[in-house]
Amino acid sequence: MTLARKDNGNIEVEGLGSCNSKEAAFQQQDPYTIVNTVLKMAKNVR
Repeated sequence: MTLARKDNGNIEVEGLGSCNSKEAAFQQQDPYTIVNTVLKMAKNVR
């Protein structure tokens, strides 16, 4: 992910997200649900 200024286009910051499906929060979920959740969490930018 790249964040650039609107006024001049200069790149302010670059980042990469990740998530681990081995966390305790995922232990009781269906494997297909885990894949979807992990992908969404890795793409989430705040």
